[in-house]
Amino acid sequence: MSSAILTESSAPGLERIQTLSYLISTVPSLIGSIFIIAVLVLLKAYSKGLNRIVFFLSVSDLLFSLPLEFFVPATETSCIITSGIHYYGLINSLYWSSVFAFIFLKITKKSQEILESKFKYFLAISAVIPLPWIIFFIWTNYFDRQIGGFCYHTGTESTFEYKVLFMSVLPPIVALIATVYCYLRGFLQLKKFVKASTTEARSLNFMALFVFPLILVFCWLPYIVAYVLDQVGVSIPDEYKVPIIHLSKLQGFLNAIFYGLSASVRRALKEHFARVCVRRQTKQVEESLLESEERKTTNPADSSHVHLSVDSNTQA
Repeated sequence: MSSAILTESSAPGLERIQTLSYLISTVPSLIGSIFIIAVLVLLKAYSKGLNRIVFFLSVSDLLFSLPLEFFVPATETSCIITSGIHYYGLINSLYWSSVFAFIFLKITKKSQEILESKFKYFLAISAVIPLPWIIFFIWTNYFDRQIGGFCYHTGTESTFEYKVLFMSVLPPIVALIATVYCYLRGFLQLKKFVKASTTEARSLNFMALFVFPLILVFCWLPYIVAYVLDQVGVSIPDEYKVPIIHLSKLQGFLNAIFYGLSASVRRALKEHFARVCVRRQTKQVEESLLESEERKTTNPADSSHVHLSVDSNTQA
């Protein structure tokens, strides 16, 4: 989201808080998402198994984290464009996280073929699933206030904020429920799944089981709690509310840490660069031999001179 929810009594220094919170949350996620995409492209692993989900999840996190506010002045039209891009990334980030949980559940049930046979349907859903939210915020003029380079929704303290519920609370709640459900169901199957596996594989499965839902919970639960408190009459100052909102953008950074710094990725990168170094050394040797052969071909007199010298020494 490129926005915050303002009350009528917003603090004058809100833009400074917004900018600082935005940079702290966005820059790490932006770098992390680019890193994961680059690694998958470099290793040519973006079309293999679960890496496809990781790839599209990272692309979604990248769209969600793009710092468009610093390059596009905030107007009614630019708010629609930048927020549309951010929401497309946001909804898809939550969607692919839930798909990952669903696939994990199927894998624990030994139904891995669903990833290969149904992936095109997962991809088609991801293309259209953000559209209801984008249409809604355009239709309702959700982002109705601009301060500096940022777009805001002006909230009211006296009425129920159904717009905020639909735009910013419902998506993470649905993703959290789906993710937790899949992982809890997967946990019941996990003993059978890892019974014959190694200790390393077992620890990796348990790590995947707990880390992914924890990332979602850490990034989104504070915002959901803030929204509930707001609705029951507990006022939260905007200088605290804005950082809580931007905490959600750290999801891309945390995903990047878990995906990108895993042992398998580190091992794959080491093997890739080792192969690159070997190819470079081999190429240098081949070029050196080729240059030597070319010198012999272009200067045959030098070669005959050596043979003549040897003959004369033999006669002597």
